[in-house]
Amino acid sequence: MTYLLAADGRDDDVAGAFARYHDHLASSRDLFPPSAYALATSGWYFSFSDHRCPHDSWLESLSLTELGSEARGETRKVSMRVRLVGAYRDGYIELTYPRVFRYRMSVDDGERGHGDWRYDELRLSADGHVVHEIEWRGRNQTGSWLIEPRMSSSGGYRFERCSLPMRSRRRACATSLRSEHAGVPIVVPRHIEAGVGRAPLC
Repeated sequence: MTYLLAADGRDDDVAGAFARYHDHLASSRDLFPPSAYALATSGWYFSFSDHRCPHDSWLESLSLTELGSEARGETRKVSMRVRLVGAYRDGYIELTYPRVFRYRMSVDDGERGHGDWRYDELRLSADGHVVHEIEWRGRNQTGSWLIEPRMSSSGGYRFERCSLPMRSRRRACATSLRSEHAGVPIVVPRHIEAGVGRAPLC
């Protein structure tokens, strides 16, 4: 079951969609990896006014890696890294999934790229895995991703501020959100000290 995606009627009832999503998170709290739960329930992740929020970001790169171990490399591990240009065009967002159990990606109309990162949600699957589902949108719905990382893996969410040769589509001047560590802004859930470097997903 999904909660915050277009098919769930989010556009017609935003408050109701988030209420149902928070009920799901609360009822599943003991099953969620603590860091994934902290990210999903943080005050900034779904706040469109926060530069760390992925909503309206653009895809810059997607890296998919499969490495082998054991003598002949027969034990395989799939990992994934997603790099986004932030919505305010003043930094990059990186999501890492070091061990991916399952994924599905579709693009219905990629002539002009994926479009904007529109909606996404972190939830639990029926078999207890963390699921991250993402919807992309340009002029029309352009694609959807479903990523299911293994719960024992340590993924990450990171925001890095930098000067980009483009103006924000929301406003020309972005407010400053810097950490105290050498001026490098590191995004972490509220319960982790700034400067750690990444917020685990699972």
